Amino acid sequence: MTPLERPALPRDEILLRGISTADWNRDTLDPFFFDGNECSVSRRTILPLEEILNILRIHLRRPYGSETPTEQLWGYALIQIGNLEDWTNACIAKQKKDRATPIKAVADPITEPPPANPAHALIVPKITKGLSRFLHAMLIQRQEIFQLEQNESGPDWIHFHPPTAEQEQMVSTPATMRSED
Repeated sequence: MTPLERPALPRDEILLRGISTADWNRDTLDPFFFDGNECSVSRRTILPLEEILNILRIHLRRPYGSETPTEQLWGYALIQIGNLEDWTNACIAKQKKDRATPIKAVADPITEPPPANPAHALIVPKITKGLSRFLHAMLIQRQEIFQLEQNESGPDWIHFHPPTAEQEQMVSTPATMRSED
């Protein structure tokens, strides 16, 4: 079954998108860190935050099938699936374009090769550069980007400040229910 044929995950589920050092350039998050086919994310309902971040750190340091270390984990973004879908529809309406297939998140657990990630999911179909820029702006505006804190030991860092209870509540509240300042 292709990812597009899989059932969509619930709208109230929170997804985590890792942000690598390649996505962070000169104190700015690359507005295209979401673009591409089958955007890789992890489901917060399946694994704890620290475990997801550890899997991402290991994977970025040595991607599947690669013998060479590549990137480091800089931080992460949290996004509620319902907000992702609503923002996609708003972006499409703003551009006055028709989209044949709506964006959705689907489960895609990884069992091999290590590290396994049972929380892995995909956002399908392709996220365009225009939509990625729009999602980037919404996440920045709503402060749903979290930076990990590097320690003195250098590149092998995983010290972070998890979202506060207030930030967690904000992420899990649909954008349409919040009062925007």
